Amino acid sequence: MVDAAAWQRQWFELEIINGLALAEWEEQGRPEDFSARWREGYQQEALERVNELLGLTAEIGMLPSLSRPPCR
Repeated sequence: MVDAAAWQRQWFELEIINGLALAEWEEQGRPEDFSARWREGYQQEALERVNELLGLTAEIGMLPSLSRPPCR
């Protein structure tokens, strides 16, 4: 059974992280290289949320289907 509430919560958390990083990038004048700041301030939390989402997809058996070629 899919835990839709957990899925939505993790996705929403990722959206918040992305929004915060985007706002900071814009406040800094849209620098071409924002990677160091991303790693310092956002990457770890984003990875945690992604891992949670992957765990949820594994629970419902979605991951094996991702490795199959598309239907033709």
